[in-house]
Amino acid sequence: MNYAELVKQFREPQYSAELIRADCFCAIDREHPLSSRQSLTLSDLDGTPMGGLHPSHPFQRKIRQEFENVAAEYNPTVICQYFLPLIPFVSSGQCCSIVDPLTVATERELNFSNGKVVFLPFTKPLSYEYAILEPNHRPPSQLALQTKAGWKAEVLRMLDGVKANPLSFWIDEAGTE
Repeated sequence: MNYAELVKQFREPQYSAELIRADCFCAIDREHPLSSRQSLTLSDLDGTPMGGLHPSHPFQRKIRQEFENVAAEYNPTVICQYFLPLIPFVSSGQCCSIVDPLTVATERELNFSNGKVVFLPFTKPLSYEYAILEPNHRPPSQLALQTKAGWKAEVLRMLDGVKANPLSFWIDEAGTE
């Protein structure tokens, strides 16, 4: 059993995947003019300096495509390997960032920004997917099943806590729901 970001490139049925899909948020400095809104659209962020993941990351490619779909300019100014290191750039007003909901839960728990970052949902939700992988060549042990159940319950609790609307489902070997 393992936890991973899932890239849907299946070749052979080596594993099964249970996905947890949840809504992303826009991290914005508390002083930013958009921070008082209840929700955002991608058009609201047109041309805004943005922090994000590396351009080759599947989520980042998805974000770029979503901006293109609404004819908005995606303006990346900060690039990181993970979402959490983007928070200091957001809290200092250097950029906004579309982040996964576990980053929201982590920031609310640890408060790296000292309350300087707000997280706004999108009017048209953007989703992020987490995957729980299980090998197909042998059944999981009882310990693995208990660990998976505990981890999944905790992740769902955290996602519910930030109102990310989590949904859990299995996909088959071809990557279809």
